Amino acid sequence: MLLIGFCNGNCRESVRVYRQRFPNRQIPNRQTFANVERRLRETGGLKPIKMNAGRPIRGRPPDAEEEILETVHNNSRTSAILLERQTGVSMCKANRIVREQLIYPFHIQCVQKLNFLVTGLVHILLNLFECVERPIQTSK
Repeated sequence: MLLIGFCNGNCRESVRVYRQRFPNRQIPNRQTFANVERRLRETGGLKPIKMNAGRPIRGRPPDAEEEILETVHNNSRTSAILLERQTGVSMCKANRIVREQLIYPFHIQCVQKLNFLVTGLVHILLNLFECVERPIQTSK
């Protein structure tokens, strides 16, 4: 950008000066200098401003959002499929609503029980850590 100012806005001259100052670098096209200057004049920055880019976000009914959050609050084990059936909002939207509120529903699953040997070891380790935290005092 400084080169364009140094060359009074002449892009061809900017390329020539760039080639002289930085001989070991890849030389940009004069159109590149013109595009950079234009973008700086239009937006004030080099990053493109993407307004209205991408797929538009469709609004969701606020009453459905409240219903979904209430259902999850009452029963955190509910699934997205059940939320879809109850509210009529798609599974993806229901999951998005729950995630946006930083609510992470979970499913409780049964796992194998710990056998006696493992639970005994756990108790021994807990007692050992308790002794480490509170050293055993010996009497003299």
